[in-house]
Amino acid sequence: MRRTGNLALVGRKCVLCLLPFLVIFFFSCATFRTSDAVDEVVRLREKCEEMQQAIEKGYFDTCAKGKVSRQARIHKDFDYLLTPTKLEILDRRFASTKDPEEKEAVSRLKRFLISKNIGDRQSGVIDDIFNFAAETVITVDGHSVLYRHLPWYLANEKDRDVRRKLYLASSRAFEADNVFLGQLLTIQSQGITSFGYSSYLDFFAEDRFFEPEKMKQSATDFLAATDSVYASILEEISQEQFQITPADLRSYDLPRIFRMEEFDSHFPAKRALDIVDKTLEAMGLALKKQSGLRLDVGQGQEMVTGSRVLPVFVPLDVRLVQKNVGGAPDYAALLHSAALALHYCNTTESLFEYRTLGTHSLREGYGFLFEFLLDDPAWLDQFVKIPPEKQAAYTKLRAFARLYEARQMCGAFLFQLTLLEGRERVHDNFYEIMAPVLMFGVTDRDAERALRLNDFFYVTDRIRGLFLEPYIREAMKSQFGKEWFRDPDAGRYLLGQWSGGQKTALSSVEKQLEADSHNWKRAAADIMEMLGHTD
Repeated sequence: MRRTGNLALVGRKCVLCLLPFLVIFFFSCATFRTSDAVDEVVRLREKCEEMQQAIEKGYFDTCAKGKVSRQARIHKDFDYLLTPTKLEILDRRFASTKDPEEKEAVSRLKRFLISKNIGDRQSGVIDDIFNFAAETVITVDGHSVLYRHLPWYLANEKDRDVRRKLYLASSRAFEADNVFLGQLLTIQSQGITSFGYSSYLDFFAEDRFFEPEKMKQSATDFLAATDSVYASILEEISQEQFQITPADLRSYDLPRIFRMEEFDSHFPAKRALDIVDKTLEAMGLALKKQSGLRLDVGQGQEMVTGSRVLPVFVPLDVRLVQKNVGGAPDYAALLHSAALALHYCNTTESLFEYRTLGTHSLREGYGFLFEFLLDDPAWLDQFVKIPPEKQAAYTKLRAFARLYEARQMCGAFLFQLTLLEGRERVHDNFYEIMAPVLMFGVTDRDAERALRLNDFFYVTDRIRGLFLEPYIREAMKSQFGKEWFRDPDAGRYLLGQWSGGQKTALSSVEKQLEADSHNWKRAAADIMEMLGHTD
């Protein structure tokens, strides 16, 4: 008995001696498991960014260089990322970490993979859309026009009858486009439900941090508040430009109005990039001095019409691509895109999720801030010098362009909401929503292009950016004066704002500026003031 008791005592002592080592052993195992989980996410993040780079480079080759779109091939190269296993890795990390910033980053990365999973299913159709536009030729009176250049010709063709023929001759292309866009919508609507979302709107609202019902109310209220003044200015513009009523105005006339060709001598095409860069240089933000920025701006036949910023590898490889149409629209588009590009180029965040992913509303707000320099008397006096006798006409056209764009965006959002219910009433919904928004002679040809309004709710970022812009501009003027765009301190302030990249929460900026990106009233008031309505 005594011997047994001694053995028990020795056993207890051994256990006590080994206990610290056992604790260390189990703690080390847990640490290794945590470390492995972190390493898994790090590797996954790196591969996701490689995928992003390949996709954006593909878009650059297509939009800037005219190369065949190969998005399906690119997505196939990364299909190993688009599996449930990869989402499970992120789910486990989300559940295990207590760091709120890491939780948010992991959530964004998961939504990125979900969007690319759907993008993989859509990629073949996206290739079809780009390649169809590049190959399809529209012929009118012996003249041939590439379908992808149609917007350029509608803006620059002076003969209204030729514009009409171009638009009507594009009918088959519109129909084909509609088929492609319908396929994209079907894939997206069906695909998103497999990830637990009731609709793409629910997914996008979570990804971009906005409230759909609040946005719907804002869009509806903005349209109602501007109906009367829009109808009035539309009638004036229709008479002045074409000597017709709004009922006889057609969608192919709008690009010609917005071209503002009568002011070309004040907005020389060859100087657009130089003048924009001189504007930014005064703040220490010159585009040509951004080491990570590539500029492809011009009128090359291989380019896709429009302006776009491609975040290939933020902040070291950002590409601004713009096919110019001529005159004031080039300056507006370039200033807007410059702000988007500068925002990307000057982030100091390390994580992919906080450099690239998330809502773009704040970035769009800065885009509109720069774009609306075209309406700033001090900027116009320094760089454009419109004579007094032409200033009223210029201001009216600019106000009309801004009001039309704002109304079109609000209408597009409301139209996209109807697509959640299916496509059976697409044409009817287009007429019911967009005819009162546009107020000119909407036709069946326009209805054929209805699905072009569907940008899968990115328009919500643009609307909130537009509504946020007056608050940003007010802050700039209060700190740096009315001519803030001449002050290097303003540039340093903007760099500080942009350094946070996508990590900077829109809500924190709204709080700082005492702003509300759903409040349309200041944006509407600015346009009313331009038109001489100060009520």
